[in-house]
Amino acid sequence: MSDALTVQRIYSGEFVRFTHGDGYRVTAGDAHRRITEDLALAQEFPRLRRDFALLITDDVIGVIALRVRGRGRGAVGCILPQGT
Repeated sequence: MSDALTVQRIYSGEFVRFTHGDGYRVTAGDAHRRITEDLALAQEFPRLRRDFALLITDDVIGVIALRVRGRGRGAVGCILPQGT
């Protein structure tokens, strides 16, 4: 599954250095679990979480995430490599 490889790339190394520390790597199993959980959460109504891939000419370069935290509250996060 190429999606799992992309998840591994995005959630590893320089992409997440500030949140997970240097050398952090997502395993193939972790990537598959994340995709499975995200697909299940996409079926919820109302949706409390949305993840968007950031693309440049069909190449995923990062992720933006929106989360509902309660009535009238939310959070926005992003993962981008250094220098993007």
